[in-house]
Amino acid sequence: PPPHTQARTAPRPGMSTVVHQIFARHGHYIPLAAVAAGTLTLLTTLKLAYDKGHVPAGMWLPFISLCGASSPERWVYMVGFCTTAVCIFASATYAKAFLLPILEPEHQRLALRGYYAAMVAGLGLVGQAVIPLQSNILDVINRKASVTSQSMIHQSSAALLFLAGYFHCVSMDLVLWRSRTVPSPLWSKRVKIALTVTMLGPFFLAFIPHPATGAGASIDAMSWGAVGQWCCVVSLLLFFGSYHIEFARTPQALSAARCGGSRTHSEPTEMKGRRSEDSGGGGGGGGGG
Repeated sequence: PPPHTQARTAPRPGMSTVVHQIFARHGHYIPLAAVAAGTLTLLTTLKLAYDKGHVPAGMWLPFISLCGASSPERWVYMVGFCTTAVCIFASATYAKAFLLPILEPEHQRLALRGYYAAMVAGLGLVGQAVIPLQSNILDVINRKASVTSQSMIHQSSAALLFLAGYFHCVSMDLVLWRSRTVPSPLWSKRVKIALTVTMLGPFFLAFIPHPATGAGASIDAMSWGAVGQWCCVVSLLLFFGSYHIEFARTPQALSAARCGGSRTHSEPTEMKGRRSEDSGGGGGGGGGG
């Protein structure tokens, strides 16, 4: 048939194929999108909380959760952190689809655990964003009200985020240090370990004097506890963002692994052909003799 007839009858790629191609080509930007969404949410809600007078007097740094307890910052808090969670889900999916195939078999189980931990951490992030602290949390701080189940669910979701996130960080640190096939430069591994340490160090500070615990801590103690929470959240956010380094090198490493695999499969066939030729030549020589 004429060329124009072929062009008309050629099948178009399906939507899933197009999405997969876009994901494969531009997926390494997803970790940076997570950092951008998380940072914008943190700074915007903090400014709104101060501007609207939703920060208790004497508290020089509020808990992140406190910046999402009242309107209008509550809606920015919910939308912003849900967007960040979507980026975390997408980053984990990208790693499973493109990094896992080039990983040595002995490290894949630990990497899968890290993948599931990232998904659980994202669920915790969504949970604490959708279910904020109770609206009268300032009365709880001033000991004029009690902690409700809403704040307890919010706090439990935040704990799930931190615990699953920390498990993810530790497991992926081990995978990246042990693997020789994942394209992770030495300085990136060191940065990730440093972020893991800065996340773990103030971990308990983020929960002991929290207003949702009902422990009746002082305003100054809550401010120091807020430092711990900010360190944990920023470290975890930057850890996920640092995957851009590995993701940007993944397509080249994946192509090299596929080429190496095809060579490995073709070499035995070539050697077998050479051996048959040698044996045939030897037989012919013997017949001539």
